[in-house]
Amino acid sequence: MARRAAVLALFLMFLPMFAFAQQAEVKKEATTLENDGGETAEGVRSAMQSYIKAFQAKDIDGVMAVFADAPNTVMMGTGPDEIWLGKDDIRTAHNAFFTNFEKQTSENTLVSVGANGGAAWLTGYIVVTKQNAEGPETYQLNLSMVLERAEDTWYITAMHFSNLTGPK
Repeated sequence: MARRAAVLALFLMFLPMFAFAQQAEVKKEATTLENDGGETAEGVRSAMQSYIKAFQAKDIDGVMAVFADAPNTVMMGTGPDEIWLGKDDIRTAHNAFFTNFEKQTSENTLVSVGANGGAAWLTGYIVVTKQNAEGPETYQLNLSMVLERAEDTWYITAMHFSNLTGPK
């Protein structure tokens, strides 16, 4: 229950930021970065790629290095119990994820990348192929991230991933 309250508080904390970002887009102050090739776009993409590379290598220290070192850093999945708040919870979740595959590859597609000052966001999807004892399995994950810049490095402050469940 305390975790749900913390996540709700976090959501309410981020809500004004998203509202401001929405306003900034209307005022043309926000930057859409899909094709700008600039430093911000490269930094945001690099953070995502660093995360994916470390995840595929089962490199827990590499994964954790991409997340912001803040108590309200959060990661959410699809299910009701898939909410991890703080780096300790996020580390525990990733160690559990690593037990689900022997080897994993992916094709990553960014749909949108944007920034406003020291905050950035991205959305995309990842087509994952994992190998395990039962054979290969391929599925798509939708991904969104909110990142924060600290000393010219982008860190993930919030991440959400989800995949389609049920009949297709």
